[in-house]
Amino acid sequence: MKKEIVNVLGMELERWTNKSCVADFGVEDDWATLYDIKSREEGKGHATELLIGAKKYYERQGKEFGGS
Repeated sequence: MKKEIVNVLGMELERWTNKSCVADFGVEDDWATLYDIKSREEGKGHATELLIGAKKYYERQGKEFGGS
């Protein structure tokens, strides 16, 4: 998985990529939330794999993880 910072409509988001999937997360001091997720290959588990990895990563940092 790869993580980078992107600017979307004036919001700084963390963008994660995993195989055919791209997800953007809003991140603050004590939380991280899913903003958007897209996959070019549905049904392959790429989005699920990405979300599990991101959840573990942010929770290890002490952040509450969720989606809006």
